[in-house]
Amino acid sequence: VEGWKIQPNRALDRRALVEAMPLVLFNFVVSTVVSPLMLAASLPERAFDWRQLPGTWTLARDIVVWMLVQEVMFFYVHRWL
Repeated sequence: VEGWKIQPNRALDRRALVEAMPLVLFNFVVSTVVSPLMLAASLPERAFDWRQLPGTWTLARDIVVWMLVQEVMFFYVHRWL
């Protein structure tokens, strides 16, 4: 494993961890509270009509499109980090 390790062997810096906590809390709040509200606000009214569910092809299309979008987003977010 040591042959592939690229990060230095460092101990936990507790001060840096404590200083990062406000940002971690902010990201948590945004991702768990604000994001679902924005998603619900951006959906059309028919998305909330449970009497008429989408067909199989619509579900399959949406799953494939979401998987492609998620893969592209994952790649670029991790590339920018």
